[in-house]
Amino acid sequence: MMDRKGAVGLIVGLAMFAMIASVAMGIDFSRTYLTRVRLQTAIDAAALTAGREVKSSTRDADATLVFWQNFAVNRVANGLGPVGSQTPGPQLTLVNASTLNISATANVPMVFVRIFGWNQIPVTAQAQVVAAGGGLEVALVLDNTNSLGDDGIAALKAGATNLVETVYGDSTTTTTTWVSVVPFGGEVNIGKSHANWLDSSANISTLKYGKNGWGGCVFARYTSNGKADMSENPPTSNYLFQPFFWPSTYGQAPYQCAYGWGCFYGDNDWSINGGPGITETAPITLSASDPPTVSASEVGPNLGCPPLALLPETASKATVEKEISLMPTLMRGGTLIQNALQTGWFTISPKWKGLWSSSLPDMPYDYGQSSTKKILVLMTDGTNQMCPCFFGWPDFNSNVSGGWWNSDETAFGRLLDNKLATVSGYYYGFQNTVRPILDNLVIQVCSNMKAVGIDIYVILYTHQGSSVDNAAINTMKACVTDSNHYFESPSAANMQAAFASVAGQISALRLAQ
Repeated sequence: MMDRKGAVGLIVGLAMFAMIASVAMGIDFSRTYLTRVRLQTAIDAAALTAGREVKSSTRDADATLVFWQNFAVNRVANGLGPVGSQTPGPQLTLVNASTLNISATANVPMVFVRIFGWNQIPVTAQAQVVAAGGGLEVALVLDNTNSLGDDGIAALKAGATNLVETVYGDSTTTTTTWVSVVPFGGEVNIGKSHANWLDSSANISTLKYGKNGWGGCVFARYTSNGKADMSENPPTSNYLFQPFFWPSTYGQAPYQCAYGWGCFYGDNDWSINGGPGITETAPITLSASDPPTVSASEVGPNLGCPPLALLPETASKATVEKEISLMPTLMRGGTLIQNALQTGWFTISPKWKGLWSSSLPDMPYDYGQSSTKKILVLMTDGTNQMCPCFFGWPDFNSNVSGGWWNSDETAFGRLLDNKLATVSGYYYGFQNTVRPILDNLVIQVCSNMKAVGIDIYVILYTHQGSSVDNAAINTMKACVTDSNHYFESPSAANMQAAFASVAGQISALRLAQ
């Protein structure tokens, strides 16, 4: 019999060599994969920076710095990346006025496959960013009502600020990023400087409003057939605004006293120019260090009107962050989401070009530009509400519409003004009759915005489900662009995480490839 031990040993030896070689190659190629992932991440970050600063003289230097911060193991520009890889850094090439290419190649040193003559393997990453013509236009529509609670308000400010930091990046101001902020409650404040957008028949004199004058809020617009306006039309012709005004209720109900509330005639008994009633509350001082709360005891023609006017599109990161820091907590009026969404639309609609600022005659940019993304981010706890905030005040006098439990004055007037539907009182019609109408208005205005190419994100603060019902959830889900744009947040921490996720998605929109 032939001795086959030598042959078997040879086969086993070859098999062992093949196995070891396979393991060695796997280790080396995993090093290659790790470096490629790190390199692509660094290129993407650098591309986003370059896209924000496409016309800046420091564009290449800033993009290169961001590249090294994301690629180098010690975050400095010494050419060394993970697992000993080396690269000369990114190469930036301006394709045209609106497109920038950025790429880099890193050589990954091999450990085991050197025996095959492979001392290193090159890996390459690249990205293309479209930046000119506007870049990003983002409208932040932010619920300021006290139903969010202290934790919710704090998370809102922190989350929105983080989003702004991410979108602007290291830039303090850019030519490609524009953000507007629309704080809201039962109304939206368009700013007292825009009195020229009011109907010519409107009276905003101190003879009507008292010493403080008109506060800047407006009622929701209506079309000629009496329906709520859902358009983006600028304030001309049939689309002028009516200034928000809450008439004094002094003397319009029998004088009465309620335990814990004191004695009163009505729910806003302010005195007109020193006449009978309560002296109107002085204008609120806004402070980032001590954000105010618009308390239930305020009185005056602007009661419920957010004291902070909306911020039109701006390229200044500091200006946007200051607006967010000044947002107060609102305790009167309620939550009317459709009106806030429509106002946010106004701030990024090209039909309002040059209206928000004469110094920006070309803003907002036109629809349909491949280099411009228009985005609206809504943060709310989601329940449309015309608040019956003043507990226990019945409308005894027919001059105040009659019925029990009227609402505060809101963008749609008082509940018993019956502008949306005819009901006999808050507990006799709001939830079953008026609120479904308000929810449908939200869905309709969102549909109109999506039809012109605006991406809509919603962050819904559910308070562990304590204040948000299925109707609110379904309304918000119908509002967003798609399911990836909807973020349900049961806690304040979840809300901040949602803002971070939205910020990441928005920034990623800059990358063309």
